Amino acid sequence: MNKGTVTNSDVLGDKSLIMQLFREHEIALPLKTQGWVINALHDIHYDENKGRWSYQYYNKSKDSTVFFAYLLLLVSAVQTKQQFEEMFQNGTGEPPIDNFTEEENEDDIEI
Repeated sequence: MNKGTVTNSDVLGDKSLIMQLFREHEIALPLKTQGWVINALHDIHYDENKGRWSYQYYNKSKDSTVFFAYLLLLVSAVQTKQQFEEMFQNGTGEPPIDNFTEEENEDDIEI
């Protein structure tokens, strides 16, 4: 969240840190992309020049044709989780109160 570099180091033996982030945020990568993340991805980082998230991979590997789209999903999921946690930092753990007035009814709302 601080736009620092996340290196794809091993955690708990042979598990990729970035793959673990995808799992924790329930983002399903295709098997081929999972293999690319585990074997080729070096890091993800915020590119100040481009104003967006980017990644680096090892020279011995080819670039992934689909990883960037999944990276954007991961960034969005992390940001959403952080916003949700900040919303409930008041310690109550209660969701926001519905903004229905007494005159309103869920049946009256058009979808």
